[in-house]
Amino acid sequence: MPAKAAKEEIDDPDAKNGVYLAAQVSKKNYGPPESKFFLRRGAGGILLPVKNRRLQDLDLERVLKEKAYALVKSREEEGEKPLTLKGIGDIEPARWKREGLKGATKVNVRQAIAVAIREERLFEVVRYNPGNHRNVTYLATAPDAPRAPAG
Repeated sequence: MPAKAAKEEIDDPDAKNGVYLAAQVSKKNYGPPESKFFLRRGAGGILLPVKNRRLQDLDLERVLKEKAYALVKSREEEGEKPLTLKGIGDIEPARWKREGLKGATKVNVRQAIAVAIREERLFEVVRYNPGNHRNVTYLATAPDAPRAPAG
């Protein structure tokens, strides 16, 4: 891997030509494609894994998007009150951390949901809330999601 690419991809300001190797599993029979991973040449030419901070962030974002989508979908299917972006960001990170998902902070959850909205995986749907007589923006899995019970 050229030094310039290593400096950008791996965040190693002292990278030199040929020290890092970028790889990706191109085909997998039973499972989604995997993201790119990096190896570093060690003593004697041994290849050692390198954990890229940016890739760790992307993996966390992907998991948070999947968890948020599953939560919104299950609440829609069960007819429960929909969640707002603030609501999911305030409540779920603590529960997901207890389940062992490190990095599930309010900020990370809200950022992942914002990405899911940009990717049109989740949608913001405005509904009237009779409790406070205002329009409230809820999260939904479709732009024309059915109305959930108020309350």
